[in-house]
Amino acid sequence: MVSKLLEISGVGKERLRLDWVSASEAGRFVQIVTDFTAQVKKLGRFEVEPLRQRLQAALMTVLSGRIRRLVGKQVELIEKGNVYGEKLPAEQFDQLLEGILKDEYIKNRITLMIKEMPLSVREIDAVIKVGPEVISAYVVDLWTGGKVTLHGFEDEDAKFISIGA
Repeated sequence: MVSKLLEISGVGKERLRLDWVSASEAGRFVQIVTDFTAQVKKLGRFEVEPLRQRLQAALMTVLSGRIRRLVGKQVELIEKGNVYGEKLPAEQFDQLLEGILKDEYIKNRITLMIKEMPLSVREIDAVIKVGPEVISAYVVDLWTGGKVTLHGFEDEDAKFISIGA
């Protein structure tokens, strides 16, 4: 899940490496750290503020109840099935999880972007770049969920701002 979320957020899954090393494998540990450090240096640096917002949106996504519930039911859905006994193939579950991760991440990113400054759908899309129609659908979802509200209009563009959070 973390790997998928790093890809969705634009950080990149290659910036994370999980490996198991025994306390008696000092040489292997040094090699793993050296290789990984070189790999990350090749990837280059991020601008701090956009990265901070993307990581905050990723954290909000991981902490969301929707994601936690789905991940909590993973084994049950794959091995036992739903209430009708229908088992979900692991690949299909992964696709479902990835789609929901993407949806939640983008909604959280929008919410963070318009927390302090109202923005239009076009202005949001200029940063997130998934298409104004897609952003509009997310904004409507956030609006009906009580997370954003209409702040006003600038020319013909509606501007939205986060509520609370």
